Amino acid sequence: MPGRSVEVFDDDDGAFFDWLDRNPDGYFLNTSRNPTVPPTLHLGSCEHIGRLPTYRYTKLRVKVCSRDRRDLEQWSADRVGGEPTKCRSCFG
Repeated sequence: MPGRSVEVFDDDDGAFFDWLDRNPDGYFLNTSRNPTVPPTLHLGSCEHIGRLPTYRYTKLRVKVCSRDRRDLEQWSADRVGGEPTKCRSCFG
């Protein structure tokens, strides 16, 4: 059973990027602060995260990260009652 070990990054790009650097094989959800629809699941290496210095990645959309994909799937089920949508770039 997954340990439900998730970290939420809200308006903190530096901490989010640090997490990605420490967990290159991890996963993250891209979601709103008060989600009403399932978030999008990404690999930690997703090409959509370009780290542009002028873009605020965690300002408009919160990032929920975990090394265990099942923890994020459970987080999504608990918050919005459904499985996350999978990023097409990450999961084809």
